[in-house]
Amino acid sequence: MPRENATSIDVARRAGVSQSAVSRVFTPGASASRQTVEKVRKAAAELGYRPNSLARAMVSGRSRIIGLVVAYLQNQFYPEALEKLSAALQSRGYHVLVFLTAHTHVSVVGYDDVLAASWRGYDLTTVRQPAGQMVDETVDILLAQIEGEDTTPRRIEIDGPLVVRGSARCTTSTKGRV
Repeated sequence: MPRENATSIDVARRAGVSQSAVSRVFTPGASASRQTVEKVRKAAAELGYRPNSLARAMVSGRSRIIGLVVAYLQNQFYPEALEKLSAALQSRGYHVLVFLTAHTHVSVVGYDDVLAASWRGYDLTTVRQPAGQMVDETVDILLAQIEGEDTTPRRIEIDGPLVVRGSARCTTSTKGRV
């Protein structure tokens, strides 16, 4: 019987496999035996389990979301092309997030300032994430909870500066800074 919020651990118990086996079954390109895949998929269907994309993104550091900016959909070819593109990406474990804009001048901004974003072929405007500071704050909170210290929820703001590059439609004088 399906239940709300079934976890991969629930699926593993029902299928009689490890949680990592469940993860492999739902990770595109990962290996699992045919028998394991069948048991895990059956258990997942019975429990109504769906992999948590946000949790996977947090663990792997990759969202597997591709943003697509479209200026208009009036051309009857575009919705069909978007549907096929989305299906092809989904079959490879990605999701498509479509943004519609009425403007022809579009700026594209990435979420993580990885080295490749600055390469001339990409020249992608990004938000720089201070991973070290994020990890430090996470570890402090986690250890406080483990050690039974004050775990009153609190808001932590970490500056993530915008790094302006060629994908942003702006003047040359603002490139490279906010």
